[in-house]
Amino acid sequence: AFVYAWFAASVLRGRRGRFTAGALGSALATLVLLNLAGPDEVIVRTNAWRARHGQAFDTAHIASLGAGAVPAVLAVLPDLSPRVRCDAERRLLERWVGVPLHRNDVWTIERWRARSLLERQSTPACWGQRIGP
Repeated sequence: AFVYAWFAASVLRGRRGRFTAGALGSALATLVLLNLAGPDEVIVRTNAWRARHGQAFDTAHIASLGAGAVPAVLAVLPDLSPRVRCDAERRLLERWVGVPLHRNDVWTIERWRARSLLERQSTPACWGQRIGP
C-alpha cells in the first residue's frame, strides 16, 4: 500500500527520481519489521493461547516452523499437558537434534541456537515415548 501511495505522490507528480529511494526504503523497513516481529514466535504464542482456552495445541505445525520458533516453544511447554509437552518436545528433537544438515541447507545462528537449547532443556522422561496412534 505504501509503494502505491508513494508512486502516486512521486511519479504521478513528475518526481520520478524520488520513487526508487522510497520504494527501496519501504522494502528495507518491511524486512526489518518482519525480523523484529518474529512471525514464527507469534504463531507459537497464538497456538499456546488457544491451547489454554480449550483448543488443541498443534504440535505438528509448531514442529514444522523454523528454528526461530524453538525458544518460544520451549517457553510455552511448561503450560501444556504432559502428553502434549512430550509430543512437542519429541517432534522438535527429531527435527533439530542429531540430524545432519542436508546438502542444500545453510548453517545459521538460529539453527545452532535451536539445537543447543533443545540439547540442554529437553526432558529425558519424554525421550523414546511413542505419542499417538
